[in-house]
This record gives sequence, C-alpha cells and structure tokens, in this order.
Amino acid sequence: MKARKDESGKIALYSELPADWKNYLNFSAAPVSLQQQEGFFEVVTPEYDPETEVLSELYFSAAAGVFTYDVVQRVFDLEELRAQRLSEFSAVLDQFAVLITKARLITGDDDPALNAAIAQTRQMRVDTLAAIRAIDNVEAMRAFRIRNEDVDYFKSLFEPFV
Repeated sequence: MKARKDESGKIALYSELPADWKNYLNFSAAPVSLQQQEGFFEVVTPEYDPETEVLSELYFSAAAGVFTYDVVQRVFDLEELRAQRLSEFSAVLDQFAVLITKARLITGDDDPALNAAIAQTRQMRVDTLAAIRAIDNVEAMRAFRIRNEDVDYFKSLFEPFV
C-alpha cells in the first residue's frame, strides 16, 4: 500500500500505484526513488491491540520516510460499555423470545415442562440484567461476556418443544 499527500494536504491511499503518472509511462515499475520524488511512499501500519488501542490519523513521518499511524490507548466509558453489553444481551433475549413463541404455539400454555423452561429463562434474564447493571468499573464491564455455552444451554431447554 502506498500513499501520497496532494497539493491541498489531503492524503490519498493507493492499493497499487497508477500505471501512468503525469508524464511517466509504466510508473508502477519506476524506481522507488522516482516514486518518492512524486510523493508516493509506503504505508506502515504498526501492530496494535484493537481491544485496547486505536490508530491515529495517517500522517507522513519524514524521519522514517513512510506514511504511518500512531497507536493511541482507547478511552472507555463505563456507560457506553454498559449500553453495549445490554444491547448484546437484548439480541440474545430476542432469540429466546422466538423460541418461546414457537414452543407455545406447538405445545400450548399449559405444559408444565415448558413453563419451567420459561421460568428458568426469565430468571436468567433477571440475573444477567442485574449483573450488567451492578458492574461499577470499566475493566469488569469490558471483561463481561454472555457465554455461548450459557446461551446454548438455555436454547436446549426449548428443543423438546420446537
């Protein structure tokens, strides 16, 4: 990947160099020194952890002779993370709502085993929402996940009915 800063200062990315550039034919095969003379330099993306870091705006590093990014620590907001976790859990609850509706249509509302599965699922909902709402620090909220094994277990409660 190459980049070039145009006359207005805007950086344009090029997945491949243009075949022809200005009055140069076969520019993509031209020596690197000519490409750099025309403002085309490599783009170097530093290694970073997207869970905890983000990349800055692309800029030209004259010292390194490349376009690159700075790695910046992400700043997490507890309430934004809480909203994200609640949204993730809401998507899981939507799956259960579909299963419960199907099960009730097939077996009716009077099946004790179905009602027990629904009650257990409702309690899981109450407990999980309370757990998400009780978390009071960013690191714990970042670490909180709805485990696939738990989702699969609760889905399995409805398998006999759908």
